[in-house]
Amino acid sequence: MYKTIARRIESDVLVMRRMRERLNDLDIQGILSKTVSNTGTRGGKYFRFELSIKVEIAANIPSDITRLLDIDLGLSEQRN
Repeated sequence: MYKTIARRIESDVLVMRRMRERLNDLDIQGILSKTVSNTGTRGGKYFRFELSIKVEIAANIPSDITRLLDIDLGLSEQRN
């Protein structure tokens, strides 16, 4: 979904490493919370990110970005 939206608004699609850096920045800022899971040597380590702020606040952010106005992010039902 991220890649589709980025292309639609004519934004650069970030590579996985840069995306992880951005997610870690949001974790440091307290917007996201990160959970680390380790499934052993074969499964590897992975991270799960969840919002640390109210959904209503996060849902209002995209409406302030005019490039996103025409894109249905599936957040409209959460605003009501």
